[in-house]
Amino acid sequence: MDEKGKAFLRRAPKWRKEDIEAINGLFKSYIFIRRKTGEVWGSCCGKHEVLPHDHNIWLCEHVPEPRFIRYCHMGAMSAPRPPKKTACPFCGREGTVKELRYTGRRKNLWEEQRFILLRYHNGALWALGAWAYKDYENVSCLALPPTVRSGPLYRFGKKMMEHLPCNWYCDYGHYECRSYVSFDSKTVDSPFSYCSMYGSGYRVLGLEALEKSDVRYCHLGDYGGEDDGSFIKALHLAHVYPRQVEMLMKAGMDREVYDLAKRGVKHARVLDWKQTDPRKAWKVTPSELRDFLDLTTPERRPIGILELYRSLKKEDVRFTVRDACGIYEATNYSRCTLRDKAKEWGLTAYKLWRYLDRSGLEPRRALYAWLDYTKMAGELGYQLHRESVLLPKNLGEAHDEALQEHIKQRDKERWEQAERERLARKEGYAAIKEGLQRRYEIEAEGYLIRVPAGEEEIVAEGKALMHCVGGYAKRHVAGKTVILFLRDARRPEKPYITIEMDGGKLRQIHGYKNEGVYSADGRKAPDPRITFSWLIDPWLDWIRRGSRRDKDGRPKGLHIIKEAKTA
Repeated sequence: MDEKGKAFLRRAPKWRKEDIEAINGLFKSYIFIRRKTGEVWGSCCGKHEVLPHDHNIWLCEHVPEPRFIRYCHMGAMSAPRPPKKTACPFCGREGTVKELRYTGRRKNLWEEQRFILLRYHNGALWALGAWAYKDYENVSCLALPPTVRSGPLYRFGKKMMEHLPCNWYCDYGHYECRSYVSFDSKTVDSPFSYCSMYGSGYRVLGLEALEKSDVRYCHLGDYGGEDDGSFIKALHLAHVYPRQVEMLMKAGMDREVYDLAKRGVKHARVLDWKQTDPRKAWKVTPSELRDFLDLTTPERRPIGILELYRSLKKEDVRFTVRDACGIYEATNYSRCTLRDKAKEWGLTAYKLWRYLDRSGLEPRRALYAWLDYTKMAGELGYQLHRESVLLPKNLGEAHDEALQEHIKQRDKERWEQAERERLARKEGYAAIKEGLQRRYEIEAEGYLIRVPAGEEEIVAEGKALMHCVGGYAKRHVAGKTVILFLRDARRPEKPYITIEMDGGKLRQIHGYKNEGVYSADGRKAPDPRITFSWLIDPWLDWIRRGSRRDKDGRPKGLHIIKEAKTA
C-alpha cells in the first residue's frame, strides 16, 4: 500500500457498536441451550444467562442441522426444509434451538458474510467493505459478536470516487481515484472477487446514509444489485449521471440502470447520458414520452419499446408508440419477425401490423396465428399471392380451417408412406421367401408345412387362431425371424398350427389360443409339439442335415414313419 492509500485509510470512518449489531443481524440466529446447567445463549443478541427450569424455552426441542454440501451452492442436493423457529427469550428474534449435547463441535454452523456498509462521513459517502464470520466451535464464542475483517474502501466525494482495493488476505492494494466525467463499467471493480460459495454478491447495510449524500434523489435503495455485485457500480454511475439515474429510477426503469452499471449497455438509441437536462435526455418528443409512460406500468416499462418505435418510425411515419407497445408485446422485441415476414410477402410492416391489430386477437396470439396460417397455407398450395387469401378477413377461422386441411393432408401422406414401406417390404420378401421355401417346406401324410405368402397372411393367421403371431409379421418379412404354417393338405388355406423357427431350432409351435397354455386352468388342448412329433422330429432332423432336395425339388432323405403316427 502506497502513502496515498495509508492517508486514505486513516481518513476512513471507524466501526461503531451499532454497525456490529447490524452485521450480526445478517447471520442466522441460534438459541443454544444446556438443560443440565440451565444455561441459554442467544447468538442474535449476545446474551448468556441461566434461566429457571419452568421457562418456556425448555419446552422447545433441538432442531438438527440439515445435511448438505457446504460449498455446493448450485443446488446439487435437494433444498432442505426450513427449520422450526423459536423466539429468543432475550430479544424476541426468531432463531433455531440447538441443544449443546447434540451439536458436537458445531463446525457445520460456521458462517461467513460479505457486505458493504454505507456511511456519510465528513461530507462524503463512504462504502466500507468487509468480511465477517461467526464460529461456534468453542462454548465461549456462542454469544460473541461476529469477527469483522476490513475490506475494500470507497469514498464518493463531490468530484471523484476514491478507491482502496483489498484482497481476501486483507492486503490493501494501490490507491485509485476516478472522476465523474464519464462512466465505464469495466474500469469500476466489484468490491469482492468471485467466490465459488458466494459468487460476486454481497449485502448492503446503512442505506439510510444515501439520504444525506449527493445522490439522495436517485432511489438507489430500490436498485438491488447485491447478488451480482453491481451496487457499487450503480453508485458510481449515479454520481456520474445523477439526473438520468434519478429519472429512470423514478420511472421504475431500474433495469436500464442495471444494463449500464453491470453490462455497459447505454441504450444510446433512446438515451443521451451526457445531456445535463433530463428533459432533453430522451431522443423522443415529450408527447411520445408521455404516451410511453401512459401505456406502460412501472412494474414493466422496458426501454426496448422506445428503441423499437424509433426504428419503425424510420420505415413508416404512421407508426405510433401504441403500435410499438403492441409489437413489442407480440414479438418480445423480435422486430425482424414482423418486418422480414411482411417483406417476404410483399407487404409493409405497417400494413401487416394494422391487419394483426384489427384481427380481434391478442397481439402475440395474432402474430403467431398468422405465421402458422401462412406456413400451412403454403404447404396446402393456397394462392397466397392474392391479398384476400394472405390476409383473410377472419384470421381465427381461416387458421382453424387450414389446420384441419393440413391434418388431413398429413394423415394422407403418412398413410401413403406406410403403404410405400409395406410394398417395399413385400418386394424384398419375395427374395427371402424363395430361400425359406427351399429350406423348410414339405408335404407328407396329408399335412404340409409352408411359408406364409406375406405380411397380411401372418396377421390373418393370428386373428383366426387368436394368438400373437400377427406381431411377428414385420420381423418375418424383414428376415429377422421365421414363421411357418402347418396345414391340412386338403385345406391348405385354413389356419391350423403356427410354427416359429430360429434357423434349424424350433422356437415355439401353437394352435388355437395357444392351447390355453397361458390360462389359469392350464393347457386345454394337446401340445402340438407332442401330437405332431411323428412329423416334426424327422422334419427338424432333415433341416439340420441341410434340407437336401432332388432335382424335382422333393425332400431328399426325409423319412416319415407311419407307425409313429398311429401310435
